[in-house]
Amino acid sequence: MDYLKTILDALLPLVVTLLSVLLAYWTAYLRKKMSALESEVSRTLLQSALEEIDKVAMDAVLATQQVLTDDLKAKSEDGKLTKEEAAECFNYAINYFYNHISEEAVKILSKTITETQVYVQQLIEAKLGEIKLYK
Repeated sequence: MDYLKTILDALLPLVVTLLSVLLAYWTAYLRKKMSALESEVSRTLLQSALEEIDKVAMDAVLATQQVLTDDLKAKSEDGKLTKEEAAECFNYAINYFYNHISEEAVKILSKTITETQVYVQQLIEAKLGEIKLYK
């Protein structure tokens, strides 16, 4: 019996050490999986935000055209906008964008792009260019 107790006493530190190593490995494995999951969630959130931003930008241009641009062009003798009218339409589209975009998308955009306002302005201009291209 003493012989068995001696063996168990000798193996106990080894078993505890082995369990500690396995626990550390398992913890590292779970952290890695969790990190991958967080990356996937972040990627999905970013993709959703970019899709929303793209849609709202196009909506802003279309709404501006429907509400403001077409009326201003109709009132104009040559059917074209003056620089002031074009600036007014551009500002209308920018305001429309910020009034219709979700706070979450703006937060994600701000974390991703440092010059958010410049990006939105360029995006609105690009969407206007798309509409002109297909007219």
